[in-house]
Amino acid sequence: MNNQNEWRRFKPLTNYPVKLKYIDKLIREIGVEEIQDPVELKLMEFDEFNTARAYILYRQKHKIRRDAEPRLTDTYKEIFFTS
Repeated sequence: MNNQNEWRRFKPLTNYPVKLKYIDKLIREIGVEEIQDPVELKLMEFDEFNTARAYILYRQKHKIRRDAEPRLTDTYKEIFFTS
């Protein structure tokens, strides 16, 4: 593969940090679940059932972690910072 073909192949990635900035803003505005639900449906639509299953399990694991984080932070503060 010559350099020009490689550049064409990877050129879309050159704006990656900018895209991440807008994606991060979008996630904060509409919520993680609202983005993840359509991704899950598309995976199944394309018969990617193993990937969809792994994605569902991944989502569940991270939801449990997100839900537990405030409680863990409060417990940590109680243990180490209250007199």
